[in-house]
Amino acid sequence: MVTGSRIRNYAELAPRCPALLFFPLEEPSFTVDELISALERKNVEVHKFMGVHGFSDPYNSKYHVESAQAAVSKMMEFFYDELSFVDPMYRTRITMGVTVILNLFIFCFQFF
Repeated sequence: MVTGSRIRNYAELAPRCPALLFFPLEEPSFTVDELISALERKNVEVHKFMGVHGFSDPYNSKYHVESAQAAVSKMMEFFYDELSFVDPMYRTRITMGVTVILNLFIFCFQFF
């Protein structure tokens, strides 16, 4: 997953495509619930998970395994739902491809 904590500086913008955002229960530099409230008015799908900043990073001391796994599951559901207009055979292939790319990203990330 990618961190986008600076999104708080652009909360007035509305995305042109479906958007999914994950936040921890608390962040040291902004109030999570206030930002979520502003983003939900923009038709952005937002989820809040147990943990603090870094909860989804397996190399961070703040890693929260259950929340990270739940976030990945939500992300995959989101991709699958957004591809609902695609023929089911291709939708499954695309979802599998996204899973492979995500796993490659996680694998490569461990070397940085």
